[in-house]
Amino acid sequence: SLTFPRVSSISRRLSRRRIWYLDIICINDLANHE
Repeated sequence: SLTFPRVSSISRRLSRRRIWYLDIICINDLANHE
C-alpha cells in the first residue's frame, strides 16, 4: 500500500511531462507553418 501513492505520483509527473512535450511539438508545428 506504501508503493501505490508513489507510483501514482510518478505517473502524474510522466503524464505532465508528456503533455508539456506535446505542447512544444504543436507550437513548433505552428511556428513552422507561418
